[in-house]
Amino acid sequence: MVVLLLVLLKACSGGSSRTDAGSCLSDLLPNLPASIDSVAGIDYVAARHQGYADDGSLEDIGASISETGVVPDPVTVAYRIKPLADDERFEAQTGVAPHDIECAIGTEQAAVLSGSFTPSRVKGSDAGAAGRLAATDEVLAFTSGKPPAADLLEPATEDGLAGHEEVVEVLETLRDHDAYSLLVQRGDGTERNGRARAAGIGAAGSGDDRNVVVVWSFVDEDAANEGRPEVAEQINTVLRGTASVRNSDLTVDGNLIVADLPVRTAPDLSAIFDAGTRLVPEPAA
Repeated sequence: MVVLLLVLLKACSGGSSRTDAGSCLSDLLPNLPASIDSVAGIDYVAARHQGYADDGSLEDIGASISETGVVPDPVTVAYRIKPLADDERFEAQTGVAPHDIECAIGTEQAAVLSGSFTPSRVKGSDAGAAGRLAATDEVLAFTSGKPPAADLLEPATEDGLAGHEEVVEVLETLRDHDAYSLLVQRGDGTERNGRARAAGIGAAGSGDDRNVVVVWSFVDEDAANEGRPEVAEQINTVLRGTASVRNSDLTVDGNLIVADLPVRTAPDLSAIFDAGTRLVPEPAA
């Protein structure tokens, strides 16, 4: 009877058997402020399954970020990594344990995270009392100042990235190619910024078999074919030292340009994100 009970409990728990957090990133996108045009996202469930380890020392976490290319969420960066805090201090500051977080998307200034949270603990934490964190049972919101974090617990009243079809298409295509950590940016589709409507880059794979996934979206297939040389040049600039891309490596799939490139080491997405590197070039003045 005891053995049967243990088997049933393990079967019902289901958490450890999952390899990703599903559609979490696109589900969270509507909560971000409409002014945001560039985001970093991470599916922690998938990343942990592919080698990311956030349950060790800070040195271990740093090595894991380098190995997997993960861009940590801003709550983890602000309250764990930058202050060199252990798990207990992180939890005291935020009301959240590292493994409570399953998914995150946003910027250094504003982000929404999904997982399993206790709203009263978050509200009673230092970050919660300062208005920088707020939570429901399943969503954690973070801001570095304004607006208050509680404003991000519900979808924004104005359309932002979630209302930009090509941004959502790029994000979902990256996830379809098993990218567990990714960057996505909005473009305006004009010649002055490379004609891309949106662009994204992600880290995928595990161990010695890492991949860079790149997805660029254009208004139509003709524009995508015409844009291949510019996309190859831009990818080579962004990924200098990680991968070298030729036009022939880029597949046109309708209005999308897609490439899934094997690399020796995971792309340093954190460096790209921290530097504010543009995937879609800034519009010319």
